[in-house]
Amino acid sequence: MSTVYVLRFDYSSKFNLLKLVMVLPISKECLRGILSGLLNINSTVPS
Repeated sequence: MSTVYVLRFDYSSKFNLLKLVMVLPISKECLRGILSGLLNINSTVPS
């Protein structure tokens, strides 16, 4: 019983880690795009 729970927890944690690894680069790119967009807006706006 406990071994099954440990295996299930290990599988879910690995799956969560995989999701994190997949999502992190995407969110980084999104953040970079938003930041560059804000910088472009700031640079195009006459001071």
